[in-house]
Amino acid sequence: MITEMSQLELVALVVRDYDAAIRFFVDVLQFDLVEDTPSLTNDGRPKRWVVVRPAQAGTGTRTGILLAQADGEAQARVIGQQFAGRVGLFLRVDDFDATYQRMQAAGVTFVSAPRQEPYGSVVVFQDLEGNRWDPLGPDPRRARASGDVRICFIGDSFVNGTGDETALGWVGRVCAAAHARGRHVTSYQLGIRRNTSLDVLARWQQECECRLPAGVDARLVLSFGANDTMMESGGQRVSTSDTCDAFRRIAADAKSRSLLVLFVGSPPVVDDDHNERIARLDAALSLEAHAAGVPNIELYAPLVSDARYRRDLLRGDGAHPSSIGYARIAQQIIAHPAWWFSPQG
Repeated sequence: MITEMSQLELVALVVRDYDAAIRFFVDVLQFDLVEDTPSLTNDGRPKRWVVVRPAQAGTGTRTGILLAQADGEAQARVIGQQFAGRVGLFLRVDDFDATYQRMQAAGVTFVSAPRQEPYGSVVVFQDLEGNRWDPLGPDPRRARASGDVRICFIGDSFVNGTGDETALGWVGRVCAAAHARGRHVTSYQLGIRRNTSLDVLARWQQECECRLPAGVDARLVLSFGANDTMMESGGQRVSTSDTCDAFRRIAADAKSRSLLVLFVGSPPVVDDDHNERIARLDAALSLEAHAAGVPNIELYAPLVSDARYRRDLLRGDGAHPSSIGYARIAQQIIAHPAWWFSPQG
């Protein structure tokens, strides 16, 4: 008869001293002290049975650590070497950045810098005895499988949909098309008029943190550039180098948080001089996106020669289209293979 084994209950970790180990795991790592009771060795000598588990794990729901004080020279020799210098313990955390910062502040020794892997954010630290651990952020593969897709669209007035009498803009239209194809998404339209790349850099984290909780399929669409290239007080509002730097910083940070990132370029306007500046920045940002591994959907090139789009701009303020123009922008995005819900995607 085969008996089902439901879970691994405990893993023993050899330590020098019970109390020092408890202080590290409870005070520094914030584990729960599940048990600390008197016990006896196999030959009748006193010892303690000390068990810790990750906080809020609940009894029997996650593997616990049995802190075993070394008994004799043979056991003392393996302290800190149970895994022969390899990472031997893996701890999944809900908020990787907050956990990393808290552990740094507590004086934990890290032996690598944080990095992003397909299975989540990861870094290597040593416990009080020198054993190596990997704290792991949420696994984006599990979030993708959840089907709970949430997207923050952050940028300027084009993201906002300024000028569209239907109040849909291109964001509303591309999400409606996704729904029509059976891809249900929760979208957040976070465009602000006159926002530049520097404005987006200053606010994107706060915008995303309250809308993209752990465990969801979290995505970020960035779109800026037209306001950066406007001329004010005799100069361009934001230099090309500063715009590119802002993009690099946002993209790197967003990817470290396991967000899927997409960049949508700026559409053309009526003013030819402004268009030249948009075109130059668009080319620079395309290179930055490629270097960062961020898919990029260009709007300037396909729309600058679109007579219908230009006529629509001329009927408005020369920059923002009506529903006609936003429909053209949405068509460009939906048809692009980089768009997550494109028929070609």
